[in-house]
Amino acid sequence: MPRPEGENETAPLTDEEKRKPEEAAPNQEQKQEKTSQAEEQQKSLQEVIEETKSQLLEQLQEIQEQINENISPLEEKTTAPQEDSESEEEEIREELEKKEIQLRTEKAQAKAKLTKSRNKQQSLQQQKAQTESEIIKEQKNLKKIEQNLGNPSTTPQQKKKLQQNQEKGEEKLTQLQQQLEKIEEVEKENKDQQEKTEEQIKKLDKQIEKINQQKPTSIEAKKIEKEIRDAEQQANQAKKDPETPTLKKIEEKIQEIKESQSSQAAPQKSMKELVQLQEEFAEEVIKKEEEYIDRLTETQEILEKVKTKTKSGSTPIFSVFGETDSSSKLFELGDEAKVKALYEKKKQIGEDLKEISPLIEKIPNIQEEQKRTLTKLMATLNPNQIISIITKSLYCQFLENAQEKLTATYPSLSPEQKLKLFNSGLEALSINTLAKKKELLVIRNSLITEKKTFDLSVKEKEDILRLLTNQSSSEQLKTYEDYGVPLYNAAGWQITSQHKQSLLKLAEDLITLDEEQKERLVNVDASRLTKLSLAPHQERILKTFSPLQKEFKYSKSLLEKTKSLNLGGSVLNFLTQQEIVPDLTTSFQESKDPYQSLKQEILTKNQKQIRQEIRKRTKEQESKELEAVRNSLLPSKSGNITGTPANITSLEEKFERLANNYEKIRSYLVEKEKFFDASETPLAEPQPTPKNSETSPYDELLTGLDKEEQERLRKKKAREEARKKLDEAEFKRRQENLSEKDRKLKEDEEKRQREKELEEQEAEKKRQAQEAREKAIAEDRQNYLIEQKELMEKELAEELNKINIADKEGRQRIEEKFKKRKLEIQKEVDELKRKNDDELKEMEANAIKEREENEAKLNKIRNEIHIQEEQGQRARETSQAQARLLKDQQEKQNDLRKLRSRLYDEVLDYYFNYQEAQEGTKEPQKSSSGGLREFLDESPSMKFNLHFGDLVDVNRTNERYRRAIAIFRSVVGNKFVTKGELKNLLEEKVTSLDFNA
Repeated sequence: MPRPEGENETAPLTDEEKRKPEEAAPNQEQKQEKTSQAEEQQKSLQEVIEETKSQLLEQLQEIQEQINENISPLEEKTTAPQEDSESEEEEIREELEKKEIQLRTEKAQAKAKLTKSRNKQQSLQQQKAQTESEIIKEQKNLKKIEQNLGNPSTTPQQKKKLQQNQEKGEEKLTQLQQQLEKIEEVEKENKDQQEKTEEQIKKLDKQIEKINQQKPTSIEAKKIEKEIRDAEQQANQAKKDPETPTLKKIEEKIQEIKESQSSQAAPQKSMKELVQLQEEFAEEVIKKEEEYIDRLTETQEILEKVKTKTKSGSTPIFSVFGETDSSSKLFELGDEAKVKALYEKKKQIGEDLKEISPLIEKIPNIQEEQKRTLTKLMATLNPNQIISIITKSLYCQFLENAQEKLTATYPSLSPEQKLKLFNSGLEALSINTLAKKKELLVIRNSLITEKKTFDLSVKEKEDILRLLTNQSSSEQLKTYEDYGVPLYNAAGWQITSQHKQSLLKLAEDLITLDEEQKERLVNVDASRLTKLSLAPHQERILKTFSPLQKEFKYSKSLLEKTKSLNLGGSVLNFLTQQEIVPDLTTSFQESKDPYQSLKQEILTKNQKQIRQEIRKRTKEQESKELEAVRNSLLPSKSGNITGTPANITSLEEKFERLANNYEKIRSYLVEKEKFFDASETPLAEPQPTPKNSETSPYDELLTGLDKEEQERLRKKKAREEARKKLDEAEFKRRQENLSEKDRKLKEDEEKRQREKELEEQEAEKKRQAQEAREKAIAEDRQNYLIEQKELMEKELAEELNKINIADKEGRQRIEEKFKKRKLEIQKEVDELKRKNDDELKEMEANAIKEREENEAKLNKIRNEIHIQEEQGQRARETSQAQARLLKDQQEKQNDLRKLRSRLYDEVLDYYFNYQEAQEGTKEPQKSSSGGLREFLDESPSMKFNLHFGDLVDVNRTNERYRRAIAIFRSVVGNKFVTKGELKNLLEEKVTSLDFNA
């Protein structure tokens, strides 16, 4: 079996030290020498066979008649093993091909699974980072609460509230820690699954390589092997004495032919590159769409056809992709060009690598600590950024088109070569010390972390969600949830750019201005929009949505770190252009107030909209006024002219009114650049004024005005006619140009169609020529095979005639030799079948086991999701119950507070008479009658006792006083207290709403 080449191997045993002299890579002259040697060996073999034939004719003439009857069974026995062996090899090849296709399909599925697992790992890391930040916030809040509890100035009510907040914070912290533990468990399981998938892919690669090694040789090699077996059989049949020197010579020649043919059957460099190229192309298709798995099967079938049809040579035969029928084609004519382009590209990459490798060897080696730092730094950059840094290396200045060559060859470089080039580029940019490289690594990590952690706080998100739930209906809330906006879990809400746009649009819709605000907004300058006062609910909406308007800016610490690199202006500009470090002028400025920015944006849009509406209304109003003036002017003018004024006063009034209307029209025409439409309201012809005894001067003035108007209308009409002629000429010119363009487009289309037809005809002729050439080759090959078959049959007949004269002892030796050979072949085939069956069973068992493991993991994940959903439901129910309990407790506390206040007021409303004041008050003692509240207003620290209140008869009959005494006795008893002590005793004794004095 031929030795498989390595991934980057271009010739067998390319290492000069390990290369054996007899196994050195053959050049063109050596190949020719080997070919000539093989021909000479074949000629010498034929000569030896001829000599053996003549000897056998002399030795076997005597027994020819005795074995004529058994020739037919011997022929069947001779041909049957060969046919069985060929059919068995064909079956093995088909089974191995099917297994290889199955393994490649499993490999593609495993790669898709690995990609999904990596995406899930990234999302879990984001959730983990967010949960950790929330835990840190809760811990800080708990520390603040503990500090406030330890503060002696904190009142009992504040302490109670702080304790409640502390309990809530501890519960939330516990929940967050549990959530973090679950995320870590899922992350660990996902990581284990990812490692198993990678191991599975490696295992599948090994199995595919093993199957390729187990494949039988090609058809050409099998034919040669068949000829060798025929020659060996002939030699064995002719062999009477095992010690005959002639037969030993035959065996030596056969062994030499086997060795030469085995070396010729080895895969050539171009064939290996073609197979590898097609596999890479198929893998690329699989990565893009999983539905191409079926198409991959066709790819493998066509690749096998390539292996069988491609002859040894230096140029790969791409035309084989068009030889299959339409049902099994993988590549069309256009795809064949793509494959050629890919092959040329790979070839160009190999040449570029040969040019770059000597330059990399000149770069000094890197220390281990620097390697670790550079590896971490490269992990924070994308390939384009890395290549841009490498192009700055002094060693790359000798390359032509360095950027293109490095971009093409970068994936093919080893990690050591990449590190060398990257380090050389950094040194060329004055980042030439380990400290600077570490500082750049810190800057990159800080930059990525700040970008990732830039988000709204949980409180800001909760405010937005609370506003959404208050402003939206149930259908809208469901739409938000479907869109990905959670309404009850702000901690897990990741705000995307789409969320920001939709929420800011919602803010614009929620802020509707009334007429008064619109009037004020129209006259406000753009620079003073933020100072315009809005309604409280509008301000609240702006404050709630304003965090969405925050601009991302880097921290001052990152600015100081960037400056500490002490890079030159050109280097810093280069790093900024490649987005490796932030821009020092724009990325660190203080961000604008998001509230003011959002307010300015929304009010500016409203102002533009309102002004457009006002302009539209003004335009409509002006057009209406102009129409009204025109309609009122012309009839009044004609009526005034036709009638004869009764007196000079009415004539003057009419003239004045006419003059004013005329001036108004002229002013409108000048300002708006409009003219009267003569077709709508034609002026009446001036009628002759009846003669009076005296001619009026106003009639002459009006006649002059009509002449001016007619002259103006005449000029207007001339201008309109000239404009109309110009428009017609322009239209005609454009129409002619359009016709000319249409004609040119039509000619171009016909030309392209003719070229396309010519190309199709050329391609058809080329295909027909190719088919004719291939048909001629196939016919020549068929004729050659027929001639060889006839020749072999003729030789076989001659040999059988010679065998007929052999003795029985020689016949027995031949039969024993043949049987022994047949048994050996059968044994080898059985052993190969057994090995293949064992491997297939093992692969099937592994596949079943992996499928069961995957199903178990999937069920486990589903169960975990179900458990998490149940836990979430229970947590929601618990939180709702706690909220109801807290609400009930709060209402109860409020009711108790009201009850205590009412009892306190009832006690203070008690009225002392003279005797009760002396006995029931002290410090100071009151000696006059009066209300307890008045006494306490005069002396706030006075002590009082209502226990003696029933000494007076009025207190026994008055319900209010009697209740005050009963309350005092139930709460205080028989002792003196101040009003503060009374309050404390009420809080202590009155603990239930069922309190009864």
